[in-house]
Amino acid sequence: MKPGEARDAGRAAGDTLRQLTRLVRGVHLAVTDTVHSALDAALGPVARPVLATSDAVATGVYAA
Repeated sequence: MKPGEARDAGRAAGDTLRQLTRLVRGVHLAVTDTVHSALDAALGPVARPVLATSDAVATGVYAA
């Protein structure tokens, strides 16, 4: 493999992984929104610290 081909393959792999991560993040956020809504409705203010922690962890993971 020539250096240019290796560079192009690396870029393609990086683009693919970036798109996959965005897809996973979208699904994760959709699921957690549903769960968070249910917990907030069932438990009210008691659930909010847990939900905030969950959101903070997910934001940090996907930002990395």
